[in-house]
Amino acid sequence: RFETSKMAQEENETRIRSSLRGSFQVERQSLQAEVQRLRGLCSDAEEGERQVREEMRSLQQQWRALRREAEELRIRCEGEAYEANRVRKLLASTKATAMAAAQTLNFQGLHHPLHVEQQQQ
Repeated sequence: RFETSKMAQEENETRIRSSLRGSFQVERQSLQAEVQRLRGLCSDAEEGERQVREEMRSLQQQWRALRREAEELRIRCEGEAYEANRVRKLLASTKATAMAAAQTLNFQGLHHPLHVEQQQQ
């Protein structure tokens, strides 16, 4: 009777070990699949990060180029505005000088050269 009980106990232990091995194998395969899935996600994330870094570098280069271009345009516009103002002042000065000369000629009784030519014809 003791031997029967011992044999039954050993059979139970064998079934439990077999069941535990099966459960262990299932859990191991599940964990391996999860590790593979996470490796894939990690790889995808690294690729995404690399693409974002490349895009960021490209955008920074474009931004720097646009800043340089904007600065060049600003300098050119300032130069053109300065030149336009200089020409406007010169034109105003020349016009004032011409008007003063014309008034002097008229005051002195002299006629403008074009006016003299028209009178001669």
